[in-house]
Amino acid sequence: MSESFKKYTKVQVRDADWSIWRKMRPKLIEAVREFLDSVIDDRNNKLIREETVKFTEALLEFGKDKIKDTSKNNVITIAEIDRIYGQKRKANAEIRKLNAESDAIEIKNNIKRLYVAMAGMKMLISGIKNEEEIIFSRQIDAFLKVLKRIESDNLPEN
Repeated sequence: MSESFKKYTKVQVRDADWSIWRKMRPKLIEAVREFLDSVIDDRNNKLIREETVKFTEALLEFGKDKIKDTSKNNVITIAEIDRIYGQKRKANAEIRKLNAESDAIEIKNNIKRLYVAMAGMKMLISGIKNEEEIIFSRQIDAFLKVLKRIESDNLPEN
């Protein structure tokens, strides 16, 4: 390490008086310039200023590459999130379809049970022939016809 490098590496300003800073500022700037113009590599005769510029350029390139990598990773992450979200929507649609099918089966089974119960009730009252039972029997017949239409999905349009 050269003597000029050691000479300018330590700079202290310890006063709150700005007039002192105004006086020292040109000296500090000159010291930094001399420091930057000192030789860092004696074999290749390279100055600190040149190496600092190279280092700064390399640092900027590294930062640019990191930003590019980060943006690429962000695009990949967003694509992955979209893919997973698409799978989730598809799975939810399949679940809704299965729920609808299961509801339809449950409704058909309930209609069959109701049909059997109503047919059994009609059989119970079939032996009685007074006017109320005849009307009730006709109402049950009409209800059984509606149940059959519902079960076969031949519902009238509203």
